[in-house]
Amino acid sequence: MPKTYLNPLYPPKKSAYNQSPQTSWGQLRGCAQDLLIANTAREYKGLIVLVTPDSHSAYTAEANIKFFSGLENIHIFPDWETLPYDVFSPHEDLISERLKTLYTLNSLKQGVLIVPVSTLMLQLPPVDYIRANTLIVKVGDTLDIAELRIQLNEAGYRH
Repeated sequence: MPKTYLNPLYPPKKSAYNQSPQTSWGQLRGCAQDLLIANTAREYKGLIVLVTPDSHSAYTAEANIKFFSGLENIHIFPDWETLPYDVFSPHEDLISERLKTLYTLNSLKQGVLIVPVSTLMLQLPPVDYIRANTLIVKVGDTLDIAELRIQLNEAGYRH
């Protein structure tokens, strides 16, 4: 069967000559790009990275890809949404979303990561720093108080 937008061509497997397989698509109009990525995300056993021109495009792409694919492993790595010389910090929700995405990326084997191009230009903390300073708690989780106290002390909190 020929490869089309509804049946995309996936990146080639790694070989001695091709150390970082990748495929690029262009000239897609409207939500055709999101449909193509959604179809690919359902079939492809790897991480798909979508670079968008801005944050608005990233959130639109996330909504469209979730609609077309029905998958939940779609993550946005949001921009700080502040200017370089602003005297205020980014919103707490943006900080939490960035930390959650960075923490999740380490174990993500299949899914879609959507990144605005302005976010790609900024340096990130080391992976070890993210692992050591991120705490994810869900409803129903059981916590070891002594372990939590140690982790919070190491992160700079006082008991």
